[in-house]
Amino acid sequence: MRELTPSTIALRALVLALGLASCRSFHPPFPAVPDHAVPEAAPFFERRAEFYDAEATRKRREWHVWVYRDGRTLRDGEELEWWPDGRLRARRHFDHGEPSGEWATWFEDGTQSSESTLGGDELAPMRWWHPNGTLATEGVGRNGSREGRWRSWYANGVHESEGEYRDNHLEGEWIFWNDDGGECERVRYSRGLAVSE
Repeated sequence: MRELTPSTIALRALVLALGLASCRSFHPPFPAVPDHAVPEAAPFFERRAEFYDAEATRKRREWHVWVYRDGRTLRDGEELEWWPDGRLRARRHFDHGEPSGEWATWFEDGTQSSESTLGGDELAPMRWWHPNGTLATEGVGRNGSREGRWRSWYANGVHESEGEYRDNHLEGEWIFWNDDGGECERVRYSRGLAVSE
């Protein structure tokens, strides 16, 4: 083996240093990446529940959410609520935070209280009932906003009111009746406000 002289060692160190320097010149450092260029972590889907009791045996409500890294949540899928005796109280649907699909509620004795369809631009029926099971109000709506002809009844089945909605506001002439069936007044509305004739 040949012995290295100090000049050979110095020459080799110089070549090595120049080689590394030239290597670095072809690979500049990475630029700073702005925060908005880093993709957001994917959310995860989670089922949540509330209970009437500390032992978590009697469910009050159950729903599903998308949970984001920054703490935001969006309800998605079916949401259910129960009365303390276990009877269904409400069924709702959400699509990434937006109300959608069939919505329904029930009184504590199991009698249906309401039904409607939310989401979309199509007109869909909406109904509410009195606790005794007689129809209270019905009409059509678009995504939960009342539109067109609506009618209401007293719990004894007698007509209470009838008129038009536009964009969820009373519009045009509305007729009102007493609970014995006698007409009590007619009122003209514009954007939900009573107007003089």
